[in-house]
Amino acid sequence: MGQGAQFDYLIKWLGLPMKWRSLISKYEPPFLFADDQLIGPYKTWHHEHTFVQTTDGVIVGDHLRYSLPMGLLGAIAQAVMVKRQLESVFRYRQSELAKIFPGDTEELVKPSILRETA
Repeated sequence: MGQGAQFDYLIKWLGLPMKWRSLISKYEPPFLFADDQLIGPYKTWHHEHTFVQTTDGVIVGDHLRYSLPMGLLGAIAQAVMVKRQLESVFRYRQSELAKIFPGDTEELVKPSILRETA
């Protein structure tokens, strides 16, 4: 992986397959990398992954800025389900990381999720 790399995914949302292409827009190992959606369900998506070394290990952080398409319909989807789904995805990922890497996980870092409005 490196700056400029692109990745293609097939995700499912509510059982529907969707194509997603992301671009690594920032790559500064071992501190952070960021990906931006090029093709996918969001109007905009910028996800920064941060890694902070501490005396107890590494804190993995997620900082997301996104917006939804479809105006009012997108705002309703945001209120009804999208925010909760995103928080659930990041909580799951952090709990899986805690299982993989050794050490004590005292608490999971809540992701920073900022919905941008048009």
